Amino acid sequence: MAFRIIAIQTLLCLVSYTLGQQACFDSFVVVPARTASCATPGVTLGQGTTGEGETTCLVRNPPVTRRNDYTYFPGIGGYKLHDQTLPWNRARKTCEEEGGHLAIINSPAERDAVMKVFKAKNPQPLYASLGFHDLYQEGQYVTIHGQDLEKTGFSEWALSEPTGTVTENCGSLHLSGGLNDHGCQIPFHFMSMAFRIIAIQTLLCLVSYNLAEKLSAQPIVLALARRATGATGNADSTYLLRNPQVTRRDDYTYFPGIGGYKLHSKAVSWFQARFICEEEGGHLAIINSWAERDAVVTVLKATNPHPDYVSLGFHDLCREGHHITIHEETLANAGFDEWAKGEPNNKYGSENCGSLHSSGGLNDHRCEESLPFMCEHPIH
Repeated sequence: MAFRIIAIQTLLCLVSYTLGQQACFDSFVVVPARTASCATPGVTLGQGTTGEGETTCLVRNPPVTRRNDYTYFPGIGGYKLHDQTLPWNRARKTCEEEGGHLAIINSPAERDAVMKVFKAKNPQPLYASLGFHDLYQEGQYVTIHGQDLEKTGFSEWALSEPTGTVTENCGSLHLSGGLNDHGCQIPFHFMSMAFRIIAIQTLLCLVSYNLAEKLSAQPIVLALARRATGATGNADSTYLLRNPQVTRRDDYTYFPGIGGYKLHSKAVSWFQARFICEEEGGHLAIINSWAERDAVVTVLKATNPHPDYVSLGFHDLCREGHHITIHEETLANAGFDEWAKGEPNNKYGSENCGSLHSSGGLNDHRCEESLPFMCEHPIH
């Protein structure tokens, strides 16, 4: 899925938080003004820069309370070592149910923070599950968010690890502070992580694009002043920046308000397709709505003759029958879970990767089976 191209009426923002030493903290969010004013408590009217009547509102969210069962490290994150031992996928689900995720280590400093939580337990476990695996391709370790392990900022393995056996596909941390691979069904203690808490330096924003009929658009980004102070998100000032023009790729087909897509006709395995899309700067397509399904089917059927199936970015490699996207969302949460007739059927007990039938319904197929595939691409 490309970073979604949405009409300029919507400005979505990621939020930077500061934790300090307080039990809660505030966040800023920018929302579009649907009327001429922002007559809402806690909302400040801001002058829009995208055209007449398109104002934006700066909103201070309600305080977010820290969990008492997590240990927080200012500027790094909050962590919890679960005493209960669970297989890797159940550990992953448990962390999500707590509002976080299996811990991902992004720096030596974060490793040290995790180790402090690790060693605070008595007795100390030898291993704790973390949020990475090589379920997609043996030896190619990625986080639960799809990022290559080498790009996270920490990829230091324990002595003689990874062992590289085909049965050890899930990630963990050894008591020594090094990474380890282990069998996904082996019950381990596990480290969960609250959504990352970042010292408040900038307010990072997703960008709204007004694509219309143009080849490029100018996104508006709201940034927080570098002089931001305090532990509650207070800042000296904010400012709007207009980025350089954004150019669309010529080999992708774009749909205003939905995204950009490319059908690769050359059939490859699901693992290879995932890698090729990432090499192009995108990823295997993820369908988030009926409108997006229709857009993808339009691209699929534009080829003559069109393929019956194309690989998409979902699978049930973690647990049979539990289909999730390559971004770790369930299909229902992603916004589209309409299957083709008789699917999923896990034919021969080995269909663990996702595809789309030309009828517009989802399908499961063998990951090693060569199929054409659909990529989505972010616009830079």
